[in-house]
Amino acid sequence: MPSSKTVSLFVSLILVVVGCIAMIYTFQRNMIFAGQRRPPPESARTLPEEGKRLWLDTDEGEIEAWYIPGEGRTEELPGPAVIFAHGNAELIDDWPSMLSWYRKRGISVLLPEYRGYGRSAGTPSSDAIVDDFREWYDRLSTRPE
Repeated sequence: MPSSKTVSLFVSLILVVVGCIAMIYTFQRNMIFAGQRRPPPESARTLPEEGKRLWLDTDEGEIEAWYIPGEGRTEELPGPAVIFAHGNAELIDDWPSMLSWYRKRGISVLLPEYRGYGRSAGTPSSDAIVDDFREWYDRLSTRPE
């Protein structure tokens, strides 16, 4: 028969594990979408001059994206494009300068925002991200440049 110290230790261990599981369950959304944030009102990072601000209407409101054409890309001289999905705790405002490598090589860049991030309405979820990016892809594929 186990001693009372062993039983107490076992019960304490079980309570700690159950407590951790309960905490993870309760805060799982905050852990996955920890970076959901809004840009500062006076952000130094702005849409490049050659870029275009696009909006996607959804059931939760408008979602923003930036389209920045590759160098030399026009309707008469089309070229490839990249849809760039930033990481958690980031915004599209953070990326144009870092993606200049693409643009200098004539590759256009589309930077969609996630729902609830930046100036975009809504609540982020994996289903919403997939639906929104599918719509952005469809829109990008119809652009003449």
